[in-house]
Amino acid sequence: MSVGERLKEERLRLNLSQEEFGQLGGVAKIAQFNYEKNKRKPDIDYLEKIYQNGVDILYIVTGRRDEFSKDEIELIGLFRQALLKKKIIILNLLTESSD
Repeated sequence: MSVGERLKEERLRLNLSQEEFGQLGGVAKIAQFNYEKNKRKPDIDYLEKIYQNGVDILYIVTGRRDEFSKDEIELIGLFRQALLKKKIIILNLLTESSD
């Protein structure tokens, strides 16, 4: 399956028209049409914008579904930003036995 076919599949999964989906990515309906027909390839700005609106970019690009939920992705981001002391506390909490 091509990138364009996967874009269309994601658009339909979200129950959006080409115009609505294009707006998520900051492009006109004709650009969305061209992406879905593989006449043009979407750029990184478009992909970033649609990702911010719940589109599974891993699937669009590779054909594999995202393995993490939004909560898990948020948790990873927060963990990466945390100071080392907080990371150690978090890891200790998560690895404690539940006695």
